[in-house]
Amino acid sequence: MDAKIPSELTGVPPRRVRATGNGIYATLMGSAFLAFALAAAIWAGANTVRQTENRAALRSDSSVIVGEITRTRKRKNSEIVYYTFNANSRSYTGEAELPWQLRNYVEQSKSITVRYLPTDPDVNHPAAWEWSFFWWLPLSTDLVHLPRFSKESEWFLASLMFAPFGFVLLMGLRSERRLLTEGMPVAGLVTGCTRGTRGSYRVKYEFRTEDGRVVQGKCGGKRQDIGAGVCVLYLRQDPRKNQLYSTGSYCIDGCSGAAQDLPRLASRPHDHE
Repeated sequence: MDAKIPSELTGVPPRRVRATGNGIYATLMGSAFLAFALAAAIWAGANTVRQTENRAALRSDSSVIVGEITRTRKRKNSEIVYYTFNANSRSYTGEAELPWQLRNYVEQSKSITVRYLPTDPDVNHPAAWEWSFFWWLPLSTDLVHLPRFSKESEWFLASLMFAPFGFVLLMGLRSERRLLTEGMPVAGLVTGCTRGTRGSYRVKYEFRTEDGRVVQGKCGGKRQDIGAGVCVLYLRQDPRKNQLYSTGSYCIDGCSGAAQDLPRLASRPHDHE
């Protein structure tokens, strides 16, 4: 079976392309991942700075008072204690994550020792332990560590996970657009096709460049028969950057569906993978 080169690829690059519905969706998703990662990192950083400043202030210039535990609340992986105390003839409230070492004690107690700033009692924390960005950092009070990551570190880690997803997605779209815009079309040969997840396939192929080099490539796509002819796009300056021609996230303006025959890469036997 000879490869077919669509007529829209036979013009002189650069070609005009437009985003398809899938391309618009992927762009929005990639941008959303990066935006979320940035917002999470900024929030975690700002809150960490604020908490660190509060901790330093509580260490250097604070008062200690016995407050009343109003309730405790269990979450999926943590437990929160809520309390009230009186300072400067007013009542103030506070909350903090309970270290696992004190959970049983606090649940059975009605009082808690609170450290607060006399100039701003809203800045307060239980005196038996203190806030820490990472649970493994040593504390200067009675307890060695908190039971888990703080909320700030969880958001910071979330930003580290979402940012690569967004970056890889957007870079993949950029690469696909560049190949459609500048790529050299050539007939290729399918050398392998393996089933992936969710009904997708991993297609391996090879093609010959203008200077006679045989280059191998692989990408996701539809099921292809071994030895079938395919249309490949590659960059002249770097043939390692290549992909099978298809209308995925982008399509070329003026696609007519017509095709031209090009010489097929000399075939040789290949095994299914």
